[in-house]
Amino acid sequence: TLVGHIPSTSASPDLLSITISNDLVHALETREWGRPSALGTVVREGLTARQWIDVREFEEARESIYKKGWSIPVPSVGDVLGWGLRQLGFGGGEEKLVKGRAVVMENLEGVGKEVTKRTEGIRGRVERIFSREAFGEAYGNVVGKDHMLSAVDMELLLKFLERDKGVLSYDGQTVKLKAPNEKTPSPITAEDTTIASLKTLIKDLEIQTEVLTKKVDELAATAKDAVAR
Repeated sequence: TLVGHIPSTSASPDLLSITISNDLVHALETREWGRPSALGTVVREGLTARQWIDVREFEEARESIYKKGWSIPVPSVGDVLGWGLRQLGFGGGEEKLVKGRAVVMENLEGVGKEVTKRTEGIRGRVERIFSREAFGEAYGNVVGKDHMLSAVDMELLLKFLERDKGVLSYDGQTVKLKAPNEKTPSPITAEDTTIASLKTLIKDLEIQTEVLTKKVDELAATAKDAVAR
């Protein structure tokens, strides 16, 4: 999913998670080999090895996924393993397909490592604070311009960098990178939120100023041409 080998659709443009459904089965079908016949096994093995983690469990986990003893609760395992062969239609049954989605940890860890690398040189307090939208604009192209992170990807990434890597603080609206002298990121304050809002406002005004300047130049050229006539 990260490099676009699995065809993405407007309904599932995500790079850090994968949706298990009949659409995936069709996407993996080839003229030479037909449909994959062991996708359910792959799903089970990925979940067992924690190479894949159920998105709901990942989002709701209060402790780091790297903490010793962390595991997916049994009820969720049953739900996710229900994506197996029978639900994907490999048993000849007529049961309605139950969709599921899992975080692809290799993708998430790779992107997280690259974002962390890119932010290491940022030291000033103002420079370390972003609105959620500004952070997405700054690092949404970490995989490449042809594979932008989706809104869902960015939420998974921010959760991962905050809870599991401890490199930033995030409250759903504001992002604050850890200062170089901090062991753990400091909580986001009202002042931080104000700084993020002002940075967004300044950027918007700069864009509007650029548009207005271009318009003024065009009108000045038109007026000059009219006077010349």
